[in-house]
Amino acid sequence: MKTNILLALVFVAGTIHAETLNVKLAASPPASAAAGTTVTLTTSASVVTRLVTTPIRQTTTPPLSYRYTATRTSPCQETMPIGGNGATTVWTVPPTKAGQYNISVTVTGAIPPSGITPGTATTSYTLTNNSGLAPVSLTASSTTGPGTISVSASVAPPGALAYTYRWALSCLSMLPGPHPCSASFPMKEGPQNSASWPSVTISDPGPLRFLVHVDAIGQGGGSCTLNSGSASTQ
Repeated sequence: MKTNILLALVFVAGTIHAETLNVKLAASPPASAAAGTTVTLTTSASVVTRLVTTPIRQTTTPPLSYRYTATRTSPCQETMPIGGNGATTVWTVPPTKAGQYNISVTVTGAIPPSGITPGTATTSYTLTNNSGLAPVSLTASSTTGPGTISVSASVAPPGALAYTYRWALSCLSMLPGPHPCSASFPMKEGPQNSASWPSVTISDPGPLRFLVHVDAIGQGGGSCTLNSGSASTQ
């Protein structure tokens, strides 16, 4: 009798299984694009069934439902839904909503109760907006080294919001070919729509090229925008 009970328990255990979804998310163009570009999101999902007494095996995928979400992590925090409930959907963000995003998808069985544990996947994505600020003005007291050089930059505010400006300046020595010059420049951040780097000592001889990039982050009335622009001395 004990032997029969043991065999029955083994048989029951061998039929117990749990189904989960293995989910992968891909974006095209991959990794980054200019804000305003239509980004295609494609999800692949397969059901993995784990039996208590047997190895993992793949089973036929039943009808599934997909829910996409985009979470902006920089320069501001906000979450927005992405339309579509199929394996492929498209996502388009206005240029002023450029920034860093985490895109996620949650996949569930389309016909409840499906008995399938939902699966999720996330990918990071960068949307740029390099045409939002124009023109950016950049001037240098000299473009020839070595020497002590002062550099300044400015831009017109892109709108009526309260803006924080982030300025990044770099330098190229042009001889014997373009390469980073020896000087480094601190990033400038604040409410001013201008920045200056006075009395910078540069030891590189010959022609120099200065490049500036600025991000203008606007906030107000529940809105958060990002506009960017660049300029160079040559």
